[in-house]
Amino acid sequence: KGTGMFVETDGVRPATMTNDSTGTISIGDSTSESVLRTGMFTKNQNVKITNKGKIDAGKNSYAIYGKDVQLTSGSELNIGDNGVGIFSTSTTPATPNIDIQAGAKINLGKDEAVGVFLGTDAATGVQANGVRINDAGSIMNIGDNSYGYVLKGTGTTFTNSSSGSVTLGTKSVYLYSDDTTGNITNNVALTSNGSTAGTALISATGGQNYGIYSAGTVVNNANIDFSKGIGNVGIYSIKGGTATNNSTITVGDSNAQGNLYSLGMAAGYARTDSGNIINNGTINVVGKDAIGMYASGPGST
Repeated sequence: KGTGMFVETDGVRPATMTNDSTGTISIGDSTSESVLRTGMFTKNQNVKITNKGKIDAGKNSYAIYGKDVQLTSGSELNIGDNGVGIFSTSTTPATPNIDIQAGAKINLGKDEAVGVFLGTDAATGVQANGVRINDAGSIMNIGDNSYGYVLKGTGTTFTNSSSGSVTLGTKSVYLYSDDTTGNITNNVALTSNGSTAGTALISATGGQNYGIYSAGTVVNNANIDFSKGIGNVGIYSIKGGTATNNSTITVGDSNAQGNLYSLGMAAGYARTDSGNIINNGTINVVGKDAIGMYASGPGST
């Protein structure tokens, strides 16, 4: 257990914590969350964390744990397997609480690593509420089985910029949210990697990506090219939410025998969940057994 930088206040007077542009914080692997290693840490709402330099976090470790966080254009977070770039449980809305400037780099390992995670503080039980996230154009590389954003708070507002760049691994998700009161606006293009549509299944590689898997309100304004790989899903609406596509979504091959279907937009799940999808753009189905729009569950549309 260890922390690179730590600030604690009386909860009244504001404070700042900055890793400067020439600074590098390196922390090793964590054996578990109870012995968590963090690069920059505070539990106080009134402490602003700014990273201008580099943070290297090992397996299961967190680069930044705080409420009010800024990554400047020169910032670089390198996160190990099952690690987290930014973890926040902020409960005081600001503009924004999580401020990621254009050019900031977030490189994520595999096995459920997360770029930005809004969640619940294990010690206090406080859940993130009203967090506002603005990604003005980060460069994000997401490893296999990992996530760019995981939003498990309430009242979350998320926006990003078309100037950003996202690289997806296999079985990776750009944004997951179970916040039924959240508002998600996506403006960054998403592209899958792997074999091209029409490749024999025995030789096919990559896929099983989700672009946006979310409750609440979702608006997509950017192209999602998921034509490569098997079983990709562009947008999935859950928990009674509504997702609207205003751009172009392209999906490739499915593996019907393996129940790995490529879906442009999907809503709900079996008998246990519902969702709503609206397409104002274009959905291209270029692969075998792929589906443009799919709805399941009671009340899904």
